Amino acid sequence: MESALDFDPELTTLNLDASSLGIAQVPRLADSLARHKALTELELAQTRLKDEGTILLAKALQTNRTLKLLSLQACSIRESGARELAAVLTTGGLAVLRELNLAHNSRICLGGVTALADALASNTTLEKLDLSHCCIDERGVLPLASALGQNRSLIALHLHDNQIGDGMGPEQIAKMLPRCSLVELDLCRCGLGARSAASLAAAVRQGCDLTILDLFGNTITHEGAESAAEALQQNGTLRELDLSSCGLGELGSRAFGACLVSNLALRELHLSCNGMGHAGAVALSGGIKANRGLYMLCLRENELFDEGALCLAEALKSNRTLRELDLCSNSIGCGGARGLGAALINNRSLKILQLRDNDIGDGGAEGLAVGLERNS
Repeated sequence: MESALDFDPELTTLNLDASSLGIAQVPRLADSLARHKALTELELAQTRLKDEGTILLAKALQTNRTLKLLSLQACSIRESGARELAAVLTTGGLAVLRELNLAHNSRICLGGVTALADALASNTTLEKLDLSHCCIDERGVLPLASALGQNRSLIALHLHDNQIGDGMGPEQIAKMLPRCSLVELDLCRCGLGARSAASLAAAVRQGCDLTILDLFGNTITHEGAESAAEALQQNGTLRELDLSSCGLGELGSRAFGACLVSNLALRELHLSCNGMGHAGAVALSGGIKANRGLYMLCLRENELFDEGALCLAEALKSNRTLRELDLCSNSIGCGGARGLGAALINNRSLKILQLRDNDIGDGGAEGLAVGLERNS
């Protein structure tokens, strides 16, 4: 593996993901890395680096001026390894690094996260940082939020599947959003609630650079959805929003129905698994009918039934921009499928309609076939 660097001085990408690389092999790899002058991507995910190997690797990269991507996902890195990587970033090593992936290193601990945050505050090149599945709690996210206020290069931060909670952590991140360069923020399954959603919504309403926001799997409820929908009526930058599995219900659907009437910026909206029911679909369909910006709408597993599908079908007869609609697993039967088929006769913008795991039967399939035939 290290010999590849020695025998090919022009090698730019080295992928050793899930290889047998362990601590015993790291010294030779580190020696090769220190001498190699062309490598731009190094991927060592799911190897047995641990702290010892990470420290050796970091020291070898202190003078590196070519590496742009470093992936150390699931390498059993603990606090000491994270501190060494942070030290290299702080002292000017890895001078052109753009992307650092440390996801699934659950024992980085507070000290390691704090060191990385301190490095982030002064770093001017890193654009993407992934600390997902790192057991970061509110104490760990606070220094990261503070660093965002000083950093001007980071555009993507992934923190999904951490125990951030619904308190000061998300509030401080939201506070820094108008002052930083983030365009992509992933807080999926982080224990956020309506309070956090309101804080993030306030930042979106105030004005920030975010274009992608992922809040999948957080219990923000209809109250958080109402805050988000209100903010989007005044926001012109957010392009993708995922609120799947957020407990929005019918009331949250109503809020987004009203939002879609006036919002022209949003391109993708994911609202799967929110228990909106057919009444929620009725409320949402009014917004879809009037909307002129949305390209993709995902409503999987929302118990829409035929009634909800028919309301959405009516909206499709007027909508001229939606390209993809996902209605999988919604207990839609023959009547709903026939209604959607009839809508396709006049609709020329929809390119993808997903109806997997519904009970449309032969009659529903026939209705869709007629619509598709006259749509082409």
